[in-house]
Amino acid sequence: MKLMATAVRLSKLLTKRQQSWEQLRQERDIVKTLIETSSAFFAVVAADGKTLMMNQGFLDALGYTFNEVVESDYLSTFIGEADRKKFSSTFVQMRNQASEEEARSPILNQSWVLTKDGRKLLVEWRSQPVFKKNGGLNLFCYAGIDITQHRQLKEDLQHNKQRYCAIVEEQTEPICRFLSDGTLTFVNNAYCRYFNKTRDQLIGHSFFTLIPAEYRDKLPHHIANLSLKNPVATREYRLIMSNGDIRWQQWTDRIIFEESAHYPGSHSLQPTSLALTKTGEENSYLLEFQSVGRDITERRFAEQETARLASFPLLNPNPVVETDLEGNVKYLNPEAMQILPNLQETGFEHPFLAGVLSMAKILQQEGSLRREVKIGKVYYEQVLHYLPEIQCFRIYAFDITERKQAEEQLIYNAFYDQLTGLANRALFMDRLKQAVQRVKQSSRSHPQNPPYLLAVLFLDLNRFKLVNDSLGNQVGDQLLQHFASRLQRCLSSTDTLARLGGDEFAILLEGIQDLSAANRVADAIQTTLNLPFRFEESEVFMTLSIGIAFSTTSDHHQLGDDGFLQPEDLLRNASIAMYRAKAQGKSCYEVFDSTMHRRIVDRLQLETDLRRAVERQEFQVYYQPIVSLASGRIKGFEALLRWQHPHRGLVSPNEFIPTAEETGLITLIDWQTLREACSQMKAWQEEFRGSPPLTINVNLSCKQFTQPNVLEQIDQILKETRLAASSLKLEITESEVMENPDLVRALLLQLKERKINLCIDDFGTGYSSLSRLQHFPVNTLKIDRSFVSRIGSLGENLEIIQTIVKLARALSMDVVAEGIELSEQISPLIAMQCQYGQGYFFSRPVDKDAARLLLKTQLLPEGKI
Repeated sequence: MKLMATAVRLSKLLTKRQQSWEQLRQERDIVKTLIETSSAFFAVVAADGKTLMMNQGFLDALGYTFNEVVESDYLSTFIGEADRKKFSSTFVQMRNQASEEEARSPILNQSWVLTKDGRKLLVEWRSQPVFKKNGGLNLFCYAGIDITQHRQLKEDLQHNKQRYCAIVEEQTEPICRFLSDGTLTFVNNAYCRYFNKTRDQLIGHSFFTLIPAEYRDKLPHHIANLSLKNPVATREYRLIMSNGDIRWQQWTDRIIFEESAHYPGSHSLQPTSLALTKTGEENSYLLEFQSVGRDITERRFAEQETARLASFPLLNPNPVVETDLEGNVKYLNPEAMQILPNLQETGFEHPFLAGVLSMAKILQQEGSLRREVKIGKVYYEQVLHYLPEIQCFRIYAFDITERKQAEEQLIYNAFYDQLTGLANRALFMDRLKQAVQRVKQSSRSHPQNPPYLLAVLFLDLNRFKLVNDSLGNQVGDQLLQHFASRLQRCLSSTDTLARLGGDEFAILLEGIQDLSAANRVADAIQTTLNLPFRFEESEVFMTLSIGIAFSTTSDHHQLGDDGFLQPEDLLRNASIAMYRAKAQGKSCYEVFDSTMHRRIVDRLQLETDLRRAVERQEFQVYYQPIVSLASGRIKGFEALLRWQHPHRGLVSPNEFIPTAEETGLITLIDWQTLREACSQMKAWQEEFRGSPPLTINVNLSCKQFTQPNVLEQIDQILKETRLAASSLKLEITESEVMENPDLVRALLLQLKERKINLCIDDFGTGYSSLSRLQHFPVNTLKIDRSFVSRIGSLGENLEIIQTIVKLARALSMDVVAEGIELSEQISPLIAMQCQYGQGYFFSRPVDKDAARLLLKTQLLPEGKI
């Protein structure tokens, strides 16, 4: 029985322990789920600084995967240099603590964390150490929240607060803020001056005492009526100042609300010294009131005076004139006598009354009319009334000179450049349209005469941005002004000069005798740039690109329905010619011809086709074998890109590569080419096994070099295609190496560490030397075809190739001769110990099926190699 009882107790203990383990497992899963789904950041870092764990929220914010961060050094990977010393002090502090008891409280701090793409996140951390059983420090647990946006909002709030205070303090009108009981919380300088009190005498005290007693009792009711639906109200009252003056004040009161979602518990900063009062409106808190005061004494007096004198034209501050129906002046008020002294004598011949008799019948019918007249430099708006009771016309006149000047300024701004005073694009196009119309009229009216010729010159200052970036925008503006003055000296009074924007100008030459007249103007403008532009501390030489377009054209496709060039087309043609001049040289001019327009249209179509080609995968990789000259066996291929255009057929790279580089599409195309070539080579290696295995040469463009993730892209492609790194040879041109030697060398060294072979393409065409190339981890040199093609049947022109081969072998580099097309070129290359060859003699670039057939048969031209 005792044995049975013992067994029962053991069974209960085991059951209880299993339940405890199950409960612990459930709690662990709950905690893990909470951590992984939390928007907060969790991280575990070992005592040696290695990253052990990050939750998904932290990984997403940083842009990493778990495999990328695990075992990484937390300090150097995620903490910026400025914060590392402070952050590492936490580790030192915890290592130096003797026991777990001393480190029981969590450590609170803030630090900037680096993301994968280089951004910075400000995180508020709570860190807690975890100790081993023996008391030694085991690891750190970090829990944090992203407060970057909170910090920015805090800074923006402070900035807005400072800006608000600065704006308010600059106001000449008194401004205050107060609570519902009248206690002032803020006053600006104007408020203090108006009431002749200091801030200390005002802040914290009720402003009710500043209000006359007869109005004071009404103020609480006035304030109580303000609400969300009625947030603004005005009040006016008369005030007797301390010096006895009577002043009238108008105050505009506004209620200041805040959404209740921000209080309490919000990260938003609550204004100090403000009482939060729940309003009758849902989800709104009343913060305080703001009041802006205006001294309306003069307005009040003026209103009273105007009302009293409304029927007395005698005291009207504006001219008032009465005439009979025959035009005789019957009355002038004092203001009219002062500003119109000779009106009585001249009558309707005076500009003030000009045209009134012709308007008499309409005025008698309508009763009143408005019009504007100008007398000298003064503009008047006249209100004319017909008074049938006394059979006269009464004219009230108001000076609107300022308004008219403002309108004229607006019109000027709409058609003239503010910096140079020249015509702007709108005015230039208007005059160009008028000039084209004159061309049409001349052609139709006098078809037997020589045509009326126009020329448009489109000018662009080269490298003007450099002036702005180096000397500042002020100097850049001065340069544009000086340049405009030089241009005007080259033109006649009938020519139109305009600034189209930035550093672009346009000139319209009308009625020129021949086409060479425009060329002479362009030459004269270029001559003016031989002298520098001088400023206070510097002088600048500028060059200019000019495009010229004429109103005559032989391209009927550019003509409008009326058989003439349209103004917009004429300016566009000049712009096209200008860009052609810019491409030809930095200081020249070009005359537009129809081929330029066709090239632009073709270029646009090519760019459109290129984008569609990328989407439709119209690019194909062709392969040209690289052959061992000694054995005649294929050792590898060079991958060459071809474009299978749906309408034009196979397009050469020389036609589309420049456009692809300019539009940025080349990068995407290059990576697609590398991926396709590596995948194909892996397939051939598995089908045609050999030692050493076949290799694939792929060109690496300059655009790829400058990409920050070039190594990651290459690694990813090799991983996807399962091609060994040693089977890939990346080709770069000699010019790319020499243009950016430091950047290239650093990248090549990293590629070399990956066992990727490197090849210099087109060697001999640049300005490098083998002695300089020895500092680069290069495996292979490809002798440019221009040297190989000059090898004659008797071995002429071998000295350069011989030198390249000898020095390359001395530096343990392989040599490939490009462009082999004749059998007579092979023997001299073998004699010089050139290992490999490539060219049409062996095979043209072929598609993958034809390349496979070459590998299968090792088919080479007949003859001894």
